[in-house]
Amino acid sequence: MTWGDVKLHKTVSGEEYLEYNERQTKTRSGENTRDVRKVTPKMFSVQGNKRDPIAAYKLFAEKRPAEMNSDDSPFYLAVNNLKKPESVSCKAWFKKAPAGVNKLNSIMKNMAAKAGLTTKFTNHSGRKTMMQALVNQNFPHYSTVGPQEPAECYSLFHCQQVTANGNVENSQFSCHWKAESFV
Repeated sequence: MTWGDVKLHKTVSGEEYLEYNERQTKTRSGENTRDVRKVTPKMFSVQGNKRDPIAAYKLFAEKRPAEMNSDDSPFYLAVNNLKKPESVSCKAWFKKAPAGVNKLNSIMKNMAAKAGLTTKFTNHSGRKTMMQALVNQNFPHYSTVGPQEPAECYSLFHCQQVTANGNVENSQFSCHWKAESFV
């Protein structure tokens, strides 16, 4: 994943959101021109929330080395282990190098532990878990299928599409959910 895969945009009303522009993958090779997402995944700002994804993205951009903010730079960077407390405010939090494979593989495990979740999570189970939580909170099925689109959703929800409003609702939910929702 590169820095240019996620872009910060504004709606006509001025609301900020992040848009993920998926590149070709193992399952989406580009051979089938119809095999594209009809709605690109988006995450909207949740003002005043400490989990606001837009604020986190802006802080992430600010604390990256300036040279690593070009579209072709790696999205995940190696952590710059700062030894002195005063260096946290002035130095970049990340190195000019991509994060290693072992670090990437441990991200989900560390996030689940810090959130106090007892269920075992992997990098690939997060998508399914988020979708299940949205359904359990009575979100309409079309609002859960659009951004994720795992194969099993096609048979469950008959390919219903997400609306722009569904992206906003998903963003707000993901910033307010509690760890108990997943155990």
